[in-house]
Amino acid sequence: MLQAIDKLPADQFATAAQFSDALSGRSLTVTTRQAPAATVGMAWRTRFYAASVVAALGIAAAMWGFARGHGTQNLVARRYMSLGDSVQMQIAQRVALPLALSPDGSRLAFLGDTLFRIWVKRRDALDAVPLAGTEGASSPTFSPDGQWIAYVADGHLKKVRADGGVSITIADSAGQGFGQARLDDGTLSYTDGSLLGLRRVNESGGATTVAVADTTYKGLAPMLATPLPRARGVLFVVCASNCVTMSLDVLDLRTGRAKRLVDNASVGWYLPNGQLVYVQPGGVAMAVPFDLSTLSIRGAPVPVLQGIKMTSYLPELAWSASGTLLYGVGSAGGTLTLDEAAQGGAVTTFDSSWSGAFNSFALSPNGREVAVGATTPGAGLDIWIKQLEHGPFTRLTFSGHDRRPTWSPDGREVAFIRDSASGGDVWARAADGGGAERRLTHSHRAIQEVSWSKDGKWLLVRTETGAAGNGDVLAVSALGDSATVPIAGTPATELQPAFSPNGKWVAYVSNEAGLNEVFVRPFPDADAGHWQVSNGGGGSPVWSADGKELYFLNGSNRLIAAEIGPGPAFSVTKLERLFDATAFGYVGYHWAFDATRDGKFVYLGPAGSAKPAAAQLVEVDNWFADIRARLKP
Repeated sequence: MLQAIDKLPADQFATAAQFSDALSGRSLTVTTRQAPAATVGMAWRTRFYAASVVAALGIAAAMWGFARGHGTQNLVARRYMSLGDSVQMQIAQRVALPLALSPDGSRLAFLGDTLFRIWVKRRDALDAVPLAGTEGASSPTFSPDGQWIAYVADGHLKKVRADGGVSITIADSAGQGFGQARLDDGTLSYTDGSLLGLRRVNESGGATTVAVADTTYKGLAPMLATPLPRARGVLFVVCASNCVTMSLDVLDLRTGRAKRLVDNASVGWYLPNGQLVYVQPGGVAMAVPFDLSTLSIRGAPVPVLQGIKMTSYLPELAWSASGTLLYGVGSAGGTLTLDEAAQGGAVTTFDSSWSGAFNSFALSPNGREVAVGATTPGAGLDIWIKQLEHGPFTRLTFSGHDRRPTWSPDGREVAFIRDSASGGDVWARAADGGGAERRLTHSHRAIQEVSWSKDGKWLLVRTETGAAGNGDVLAVSALGDSATVPIAGTPATELQPAFSPNGKWVAYVSNEAGLNEVFVRPFPDADAGHWQVSNGGGGSPVWSADGKELYFLNGSNRLIAAEIGPGPAFSVTKLERLFDATAFGYVGYHWAFDATRDGKFVYLGPAGSAKPAAAQLVEVDNWFADIRARLKP
């Protein structure tokens, strides 16, 4: 069987399904051509041209990555590949996988700048080219013929030709950054706008159907769908507590039922050789035989790839039906520490001996403590308190589903979001760990961000919903009553709301103008004004302690200080660029930094000597042959 597989010209197949059919003997046609004999007089010319062609091909292969494996050869080759000096793969700001290969391996699509446009690099070109009109994209996915790229932007499932053109909307209300699978029957399966279910739609658009109901997983997120051959089913990941816990499930499209396959898996694919490959959070890819008729695993998994770079628990990895593999290399996981940057950009670390898998943080009002959302093995995601600079690190909550801390203005309590199957909850507990937790507010809509007003009376919350964009901003009472004040609830996506120190203004991020920009509204009469602060992209707004400046990151990850004018009316009198804040690791949906009372900036940075850098990719030719060799007893 292995010899038979070795002889299959995998590059001739456009889809995984066709390759799978050929492997099982259902369909295989190989066409060969016989070249005419060359005359003796032309022999020297033939040898010269042949040598020239070989040399040219060698140079091209050295300059350009992701060349396919050569048909029947079993040579497994590995090399480093560069995306070029002018682009850098963007990962942290989007949940789903940031890169995709066309089925024949001739094109690579990735998110290549801070506008999150899709860039395409062809095998026969030196430079990648951005696709106009794809700003704010996530989850690029090629069609089987490699001519179209499906993606999600602004909560819509779209497609664009791989060589550029006008983007076409396929479906409304799609989960931003949660991925989609293109099936052999011409449909796409994707996470819906509620982030709680899967839907299907024809690649040409039209009516959508429910694939997995939004009540199936009771508040957990099905995401990162990948196809099975002949539209047999869909593999997908179920994500809980900000993806601290993940499992790989399969949907049977014949019965409409889903079941669990593997725990502790961040994403999975069915390969043309009949193997299910999935990646563990530690950056190790495992392969195990998979029965398509019963949609079940058969046998024990075997590691086939290690050292995969993981970002937000997800691998930087793509493969093609032709057998090419691309993956990022680097430390697995995301070990971070707390850093501080001065106005000039000089960086210091609070406690170099303290690091962990942190996903959020909040400085205490006095600046001597920090609350963090931290992941611990087997315990999930909880809130911990660190005494700065070199004090103890103690656990505050124990549910395994707590995140996004914020301090009460007097520093006595820490509020946080607790994941719930029934909606969104904000709880609080004394910062010293004493007493019982108390629930501050409950919403039937999931809550993704929370901040506390300086007078202690209000909580700003950002909700997650598919009904009106991906988020709305509300002020809810922190005093136990049911008072609610709408701040920004539009079809656009609103993010990262923050009260000014005097409580008169709310800064937030919205894509109402196309790109994410920073806006300000008055409080409590939010409809009395509406001012755009940034231009050309903006996010992560943070007020200075005295309220005289509003800091934010622009579209190029530069930290900007907006000087707020005096007087009762809101105005911006000056915008000043401070420094390159790429190290802040802006995560798109959430704040990237906080400001201290003395005008410095605190953020979660890579632990140790690691610094943000352009993604380093490894290209592997004939990956399927490599897997076969590793699976041999």
